[in-house]
Amino acid sequence: GPAFLQKAGLLDPRGALVVLAELYRQARTMWPLRSNAAGFNVVVRIDALKAETVASCVQPFAGKAWVLEKVSEKSAAVCQVSMPGVGDDRGESVDWSQRCLLRFQRASTCSANGTTLSADS
Repeated sequence: GPAFLQKAGLLDPRGALVVLAELYRQARTMWPLRSNAAGFNVVVRIDALKAETVASCVQPFAGKAWVLEKVSEKSAAVCQVSMPGVGDDRGESVDWSQRCLLRFQRASTCSANGTTLSADS
């Protein structure tokens, strides 16, 4: 994430962290925490995002979506795919057994010490 944070974070540091948090959250769904996997490392490639802005991550081109694709037992990569029914009807068939949809939402809220925090605050 350092290269992405340096570029995208320059204009929108909070948004860049939101993007990385979603990416790591989805990677954890692919590789759930297990006590017998201590020392097991996974590489998550984000090369496809390095040249992107936060805005282009949050709202990709019409008919496209960002996904995290499991490419081996120890690695995954971010890629953009055509989605059927999203902008056009020519989308590719997406194998969801090896991919997670990345939902880079800007408007998230959380509660800390009784105070509600919002991305829009």
